[in-house]
Amino acid sequence: MFSNKLDKDASKALLEWELSLDSSDLRSHAWYHGNIERDTAESLVIDEGSFLVRDSSTKQGEYVLTCRWNGSIFHFVINRQVLPPFAVGFPDRIQYSFEDEPFDTVSGLITFSVCNRKPISLSSGALISIPVARTVPLSNDSQGTQSIDQPMEDQLTMSTIAQLSSLTLDSRLPIRSDSRSSIESLNRYQKPIMRSIPGSGSITPSVMTYSDRLNQPSLQNGPTISQEREISKNEPVYANAEVYQDYMRKRESEDFAYFSDYSDSRSAGSKEDYSSYIISANYSSSRINPINFHTYLLPKNNKPLDGSAMNKIRSTLLDTGARLLANHVTQSDLEFIYHVEDSCDLGMGVKSGLELLILPQGDKYRQDFLDRIKCFQYFIATSVLTCQSERERAAILDKWIQIGFECKTGLGNLMTFAIIMRTLLLPMIVRLKRTWLALRQLHTQSAVTFESKMKPVLKGMNECKEPIAPNTTFPYIWPSVEIIHRYSSLLKSGEPNSIDSLDAFKNLSLDLEVEKIGTDYGLETIYFHLDYCRQIVSQCSLFKRNRKILYEDVVLEDLLVDMFRTEFHRRFLWGTKGSNVDATQRYDKFDQLLNLLSQKCEFD
Repeated sequence: MFSNKLDKDASKALLEWELSLDSSDLRSHAWYHGNIERDTAESLVIDEGSFLVRDSSTKQGEYVLTCRWNGSIFHFVINRQVLPPFAVGFPDRIQYSFEDEPFDTVSGLITFSVCNRKPISLSSGALISIPVARTVPLSNDSQGTQSIDQPMEDQLTMSTIAQLSSLTLDSRLPIRSDSRSSIESLNRYQKPIMRSIPGSGSITPSVMTYSDRLNQPSLQNGPTISQEREISKNEPVYANAEVYQDYMRKRESEDFAYFSDYSDSRSAGSKEDYSSYIISANYSSSRINPINFHTYLLPKNNKPLDGSAMNKIRSTLLDTGARLLANHVTQSDLEFIYHVEDSCDLGMGVKSGLELLILPQGDKYRQDFLDRIKCFQYFIATSVLTCQSERERAAILDKWIQIGFECKTGLGNLMTFAIIMRTLLLPMIVRLKRTWLALRQLHTQSAVTFESKMKPVLKGMNECKEPIAPNTTFPYIWPSVEIIHRYSSLLKSGEPNSIDSLDAFKNLSLDLEVEKIGTDYGLETIYFHLDYCRQIVSQCSLFKRNRKILYEDVVLEDLLVDMFRTEFHRRFLWGTKGSNVDATQRYDKFDQLLNLLSQKCEFD
């Protein structure tokens, strides 16, 4: 009996360990099932669009995609092509593809196919959207997987099991499986709902919709032992009820929202007394108060762009590591959206600033949020345009690129990444050709990263094609907030009531950049950004948890955090007296100033 318990614990711990591996390791993706039989794979793809990847049974080192589409099951061999190395001494390159674009990894190929709704083949038109997750470790397959080195179960000691068990399942949040959801999180961490196949005693994993689960509460307790059948030693065991039940208990305790809109997940089964909530008065007026803000970075009653403060800021940027600066700007961001405290109440049961940003009562908060973005952009542009030499300007530019890269890849702060990128792509910065040339000559790596990696990512984010990464702490909610704010302002202006003709209706605009793109005036992109809001709100608990993990052992300096606060930016950019002037006036005057500084840098 003890041996059976040890085997189950070892199997469970090993599965958790595999799923926690780096995303570059194919074992970390739950849709990869290793060396399973063709018939077994067919029995797992139950729902339309469901899929899994397995090892090829005929060609060693190759993979096969099994999926269901239009009621039929397809098996697509993933083409594997070996390319010559980049240079002598480097290993051969391997690329994977179906019919069109090749990818360096199988996970990249699958991610692209799901996110872009790309048919696997033109002849079949098959689309994949629902990954079927494995529930046992790959090492349970006694035949082994030839292409991947796997730790064997019999090598696990009791101490190893205890260590692996510490990798808890509740840190991995499954989310909606539509084309705009986070495929990386879905691929790696989505846990299956157990479903019994009629005519068979076995239990196989698949994915059910949220409404299906609500209508079938009996499934929430997982399969019973009586439902299992004897399985040969060579066949993977998919009926792991203990893993499933343990996951379900953790999921319910964390109040996660799965495969559903936020409103459905909040209302389903909820017995909270919402009448006890009150509308918070925190945002009846702006929370940004630069007059009462005090910091050693600025003298009392400072003037706009104080010289001593500017020198101190520039030296701090140049002398401090990019990761350290990224830590502090992210801390300031998360404080602004109330993701630092474990619990907070913003009124009406709202627990996160991200949620308040898209609600009607968050109008003042949206204004503060957009003001914070604008001030940060001015701060970045000023730090570049006030430099005295091309070399110094290139060094500051290099540092901002590094900070943006660290925010995106290391901290999951997509907002600051986007703010930095969109600032560096402003006409007043782009026109500095000599500065960009100096960047390429003196900081080649940053220049290459900016052009080849960061700009394409920003483009995908603006088009709402980038999935939410599992390590995200602050998602890219800027476009969504801007759309809601512009629409709210349009309603308040009374313009819709003055529509007297179709021509007048056609002239109505939210004055967004996306409206100028495409024949649909950006409607599809606007729709995707608004739908993206629901995904963001449903994962606020994940963002908070990621922040807690990242900052567990990080020591923060108050002065560095102050440097990225909006109150500091307002005081520094417009002086003590001008910091509380109407936003429109502040922006107009500063735009003129930055254009003058840009022209001066260009012609000096």
